[in-house]
Amino acid sequence: MMRHLRRSACKAYRKMSLKWHPDRNPKNKELAEEKFDELLKAYEVLKNEKKKKEYDAKLQVQREREAKWEAANAEIRAMREKLEKREREADELRRAKRQKLDEKKLAEKNSKHKVLQECMREILEEEHEKTGLSVSIGPKRIILQQIQ
Repeated sequence: MMRHLRRSACKAYRKMSLKWHPDRNPKNKELAEEKFDELLKAYEVLKNEKKKKEYDAKLQVQREREAKWEAANAEIRAMREKLEKREREADELRRAKRQKLDEKKLAEKNSKHKVLQECMREILEEEHEKTGLSVSIGPKRIILQQIQ
């Protein structure tokens, strides 16, 4: 099995090295040199068993680190979503309390207004009885008329 992997790696290296050799890519020489160097380094790692194990160990550590960060990020996202939900609920609660308070103030204002209107009617009725003037109460004014 190991021999088969080495052969296939060697075969793939040869094929890719021919494709990316700088002499075969004169128009794009810089990119070809970069790719060719990467291929050479990769092949040297795959060829040397000790380097391959070191590389695999580094990859494993990197994967574990990424998994750890992903878990931490997921936890942070969950905490953020929970906090945002609590903030929305608190905002809704504040809005509801503010609305109830506004309704209560309006009801008190209307109640006081009605009490004042009743007092005014009583006073005006008394005045009517004394003076004989007809009294009408409009939304913003009081109208006095002489009854004949």
